[in-house]
Amino acid sequence: CAVFSTHELRRVRYKCTDDVLWKHAHPTKFWEKPLWLIPIHRIEEEHWVLAFVDVGHQQILFFDSLGVQGHGWRQDIQ
Repeated sequence: CAVFSTHELRRVRYKCTDDVLWKHAHPTKFWEKPLWLIPIHRIEEEHWVLAFVDVGHQQILFFDSLGVQGHGWRQDIQ
């Protein structure tokens, strides 16, 4: 299982170059793991949610303890 660092997600969100992202992500070799845990900070709600990615089954499970109605999750993974 790979647990993503929120530092890497900030790099993605603020559009760092691929070279910078690769420099920091390469040692983790997360892409070799079958399961990924991705913490996501929802800035507007000041709330954390969790995405669980099962690479082998091409499935994303999304966990939100507040279960905000009408607030989709797709923008969190773009």
